[in-house]
Order: sequence, then C-alpha cells, then structure tokens
Amino acid sequence: MAMFCALHDVEAEEKVEDMAAMEQGTASQAIDLDELRAQVHLGRVGSEVEQRWYLDFGTSNHMTGSKATFSELDGGMMGSVRFRNGSKVEIRGRGTVIFRCQNGKHRALTDVYYIPQLCSSIVSIRQLDERGCEV
Repeated sequence: MAMFCALHDVEAEEKVEDMAAMEQGTASQAIDLDELRAQVHLGRVGSEVEQRWYLDFGTSNHMTGSKATFSELDGGMMGSVRFRNGSKVEIRGRGTVIFRCQNGKHRALTDVYYIPQLCSSIVSIRQLDERGCEV
C-alpha cells in the first residue's frame, strides 16, 4: 500500500504524466459534473490544501485538491465540475485515498476526483449511500 502523505513536486509530476499519456496515445476519459449544491473553497492551483475532510450531503462525488493524498490516481480522467457559486474548474484525475481509522485499520475511499483548485476535501454521503455503506 502506498503512503498517502508523501511530499513531491505536483506540477512537475503532472507534466511528466501528461507527456507520457501523449506519447502512448492514451485517450483521456472526459467527464463534466454539476455540483450545484456544493459549497466549496477554491484557490489557485498549487495553493495550500486543508488536511480536513468534510462530510457533505449535497455533493454527489468525493473530491480533493491534494494530489499527495492519493494511493493511486488515474490521470486519464479529465473534465470539469461546476459548483454552486458558478465557478467551473478542471478535474485532473480520479483515484483512491486510504484512511487510517482510530482502531488502526485502513479503509479505501474510491472514485475520488482530483481537482487541483479545491482547497478542501469532500466525502460525499450520497456516494457512500449509493454504494451500500452505512452512514
């Protein structure tokens, strides 16, 4: 299992991933989301991201602006998301985040969107419920 708190140069890594995908001729999967019930905090790409995760009943998808939290990330998932305040920002991937519970066990949160401008991280209660999790 990969550590999700490693520090690295996010912008340089994104450029390398983008170039590798172009060289391999890998087609990106595009998605456009409307999260019109979500109230989020946006910043510029590379700005500091809170290390807190918010439980949200209004959003339909898990999302974070912290690339370092992912244990795996599919950079081929691209698109955009529009929020309640009218802002529209880029999705730069989707992946899995591993959490350590208080009892020491680990749990995976899958299908988390990576949105570099997002300054907070959101766990969608709706998405958990749709997958049969007890909330």
